[in-house]
Amino acid sequence: MDSTMSLLLTAVAVIAFLTLESWAYNHLRDWVKANDPEQMPKFYLAAGALRLMAALAVLLAYCILVNDAHRVKLFALMFVPAYLASLVLSTLHSAKLEKQSDNKPKE
Repeated sequence: MDSTMSLLLTAVAVIAFLTLESWAYNHLRDWVKANDPEQMPKFYLAAGALRLMAALAVLLAYCILVNDAHRVKLFALMFVPAYLASLVLSTLHSAKLEKQSDNKPKE
């Protein structure tokens, strides 16, 4: 496989994982907030651990499935910064939502 195709497949894999992970996280956060808002701190802790384990599982699966050190390094160099950026943006977004809900008048 040529390097352009490898790069494209790597980018697609990274984007697909981050999209699915963000979608699931946002829906679960909304569900927990709607059903039991007092559990939000536990949700954030558990979700952070699960997100990290999912990312490590994807990296490990890629290492096992792809037996080319160059492609594994390329994947890791794309995946890790994108994952960290996703975590930072998700944290900022969640903090913004929590701040907005704290500012709403209680009924």
